[in-house]
Amino acid sequence: MQVNVPPDAPLPPQIFVGRSPVPEWVAPFIAVIIFAVIGAVMLWPLVRAWAKRIEGRGAESGFAEELAQLRERVAELEHTGAHMAELEERLDFAERLLSQRSERENLPAHRTPV
Repeated sequence: MQVNVPPDAPLPPQIFVGRSPVPEWVAPFIAVIIFAVIGAVMLWPLVRAWAKRIEGRGAESGFAEELAQLRERVAELEHTGAHMAELEERLDFAERLLSQRSERENLPAHRTPV
């Protein structure tokens, strides 16, 4: 028994028992796409910074100024270290002079025989 249905007649609604009209591969595919989009959004700043560094624009003028300031500070600290060494030598000299003076005061007075 064959039913003659005209070609332009609407199809009857399909009833799925235990089956989804969506194929099984669609859900994992959508999940992969979502994870790829999230990963791209999160990694975009890192990729952009990496590209700038490769391109040579990574060292901006702010870094150059900071580097110059740090070099000046290192030079000042080296000068301060030399100055501190000189002050330590002077302090040692002053301590030696003071200790010699106190030793002289503790010695008995020299008497000339008469």
